[in-house]
Amino acid sequence: AAADEATAALLRAVDVAGAERQAVAATRARARARGAGPLGAVTSRLFRWSGREARIADPAAFLARWRERGGPAAGAAAVRARLAEPLRTAPPAIRRGLVHAADTGDLERRLGSAVDRAVAADRGTAPTSAWWTVLGFAQTAVTGALILVAAWVALWILIRFPVDSVPIPVLGAMPVPFVALVVALVAGYLIARLLGAHAGFVGRRWAGRLARDIRAGVRAEIDDVGFAAIDAIDRSRRDLAEAVRSVERCG
Repeated sequence: AAADEATAALLRAVDVAGAERQAVAATRARARARGAGPLGAVTSRLFRWSGREARIADPAAFLARWRERGGPAAGAAAVRARLAEPLRTAPPAIRRGLVHAADTGDLERRLGSAVDRAVAADRGTAPTSAWWTVLGFAQTAVTGALILVAAWVALWILIRFPVDSVPIPVLGAMPVPFVALVVALVAGYLIARLLGAHAGFVGRRWAGRLARDIRAGVRAEIDDVGFAAIDAIDRSRRDLAEAVRSVERCG
């Protein structure tokens, strides 16, 4: 029970949900650089150079700052609360050893080091997808078409040369240059939304794996390290009890 409550308290400080959001944002930033066409390459560089990417799209740095969001004190407090009654009722001969093993300062240090190791594990960079390259080529083509169509519309407005019209429901007949401009804009918007949706899917899947790894790593470290001193006392007690039973059987 103490391990469960300590793990829950420490994971709140780690903020796994925040790490998941950072992972999704990092994946979308990578997708933007590969799949948003020439403008995407520019905006992704601005996003990185402005420092915004480091603040909202860097799960490793976010996890490394977990002590700023609470640290190990809450985990140690949860352990102390659970151990209060067992310490009170422990045999006097081992009570001092248990109290020393559950010392708040030493416990905080052990739990803090355990979480540091769990969150520092290398889990790779944000994933990528070959589809983003395909969408990048499509967005580049649409951007080129949009530039040409915009120039066509500008010349049509300035020179007023004759153009065909296309019947549009409700709106009526619309000049071809204007229709082509709208089609190019809509195509670029749809490609951008498709890229964002796919990057979000890939990012959430990676974030889920990241969150599971963090939870499992924190719990494993707490089980192995957080209670090592108390486990050592418990092992000694079991060894002593077994030795006593062996002596009694021999006698």
